[in-house]
Amino acid sequence: MTYDPNDVPGQQERARLAISRLRAAGATTVLAGADVLYTPILTKEATSQGYFPEWIVTSVLGQDLDLFARLNDQTQWRHAFGVGASVGVASSQPLPQDLLYEWYWGTTDSSVGLLDLQPIALGMHLAGPTLTPETFRDGLFSMPPSGGASCKCVLYPQRSYGRHGFFPYDDYTGFDDFTEVWWDATASGPDNANLGPPAAGKYRYVAGGRRYVLGGWPTGEPDVFNPATAVVTYDDPPPQDRPPGPYTCEGCPSTGG
Repeated sequence: MTYDPNDVPGQQERARLAISRLRAAGATTVLAGADVLYTPILTKEATSQGYFPEWIVTSVLGQDLDLFARLNDQTQWRHAFGVGASVGVASSQPLPQDLLYEWYWGTTDSSVGLLDLQPIALGMHLAGPTLTPETFRDGLFSMPPSGGASCKCVLYPQRSYGRHGFFPYDDYTGFDDFTEVWWDATASGPDNANLGPPAAGKYRYVAGGRRYVLGGWPTGEPDVFNPATAVVTYDDPPPQDRPPGPYTCEGCPSTGG
């Protein structure tokens, strides 16, 4: 069932009709391909109509972020499980862009923009002495996969561009792998994207947050709704997820250079 994400005023009525159709069809599972504005409306309407299916998390448009999932009707979302894509397990470790910015400048006050600039910086660096759209593309395509499944890391996704055997086409998105998640409405802690203060409601990550590329998923029933085999946050990140260094930064503002 489709909806128009730009028709925000009409989403309440659309949700009412969608839930009515799902109830009438006897659907027990809903693949939630809705954005972070419509999903809260949809789940609240489901509770209003006394309809309680299981919800499959698809990670569409930030759906796998704790901060947004907390907006969903919690009596519904406690039945949610599926795939996480954009982030990994929450950690007490500072974000990579914070570490890099603090290493050079000695402060993290303005580090947030580095995350968006990273692909641009990589492409320009790997393009070589002659920067064109083609050399920028080829530079990114030449970079081997890093993070995520490539190093058995769990805090951040695997990233690569071009063709590295994960997709049968040129990949321009950068993200290659996924992890298995389920929603725990009672768990508390920092959100998995470090966007807000600690709060109740978090995604739990199966198998310690292990990430999988397409074709590499385990077989059998999903190991969800079992707190004994899932994590919500790492106070002490796994060794493979810890940053390299420390390295000296000669001449940097952080060292008075």
